[in-house]
Amino acid sequence: MVILDLGCGFGGISLSFSYEAYKVLSLDINKALLRIAHVRKKLEKRSNVDTMVGSALNIPLADKSVDMAVVIGVLEWIPSSYPKDDPEDLQFETLKEISRVLKENGKLLLAIENRYYLGYWLGRIDHHTGLRFVPLLPRKLASFISRITRGEPYLNWTHSYWKLNEILQRAGFKVLKIFVGIPSYTLPDEIADVSNEKEVLNKLDSAKLQKLNAIVWKMLNAIKLMKLFSSNSIFLCSKL
Repeated sequence: MVILDLGCGFGGISLSFSYEAYKVLSLDINKALLRIAHVRKKLEKRSNVDTMVGSALNIPLADKSVDMAVVIGVLEWIPSSYPKDDPEDLQFETLKEISRVLKENGKLLLAIENRYYLGYWLGRIDHHTGLRFVPLLPRKLASFISRITRGEPYLNWTHSYWKLNEILQRAGFKVLKIFVGIPSYTLPDEIADVSNEKEVLNKLDSAKLQKLNAIVWKMLNAIKLMKLFSSNSIFLCSKL
């Protein structure tokens, strides 16, 4: 497989995939991060990793040239590079551009925080902005608060399970399965099909959660609110 790691950052995900893929294309708009990714691939002698500078809105690849695109913790950051444009429109255009470079039946793996994560309701700080409650608020109010407190608009839009599903379908993807990382997608102890309550429960039992956190996760699963309040969503999609 040829895998595109969009927004590769320091290159950790690219290096992991390089042991399974024929080639990994590591793309980032940040040249400083990309230099680090390039050094790392040299140190690990991963000759099948190619680092490239480029925008997610204009991926420097030919049509239908990639088997799989990996977008891990990146989609919500795309609007930061284009502060005058509508964040959702930018995310939609990014997904359409990914669809363009994917081969027929190519796959997309997308991981992102859940806008309505229960922790936000309980006052947990949004790590994208350093603010409390902002993801939950209407977008205009969230941007107003962000401008007052940080001097810049609120651009790091995350979405609900259902909204992101809808955006993906509009952009030309068929959602095959949606997972949840336990406790997060960045450092998961387990990953489970969010629609399979038995699987989620089994994975919760084997995850290394603190007792209170485990109780809360199991409660959400039992009352069928995991999709609404979980911390994250991991979408596996196929190009239509």
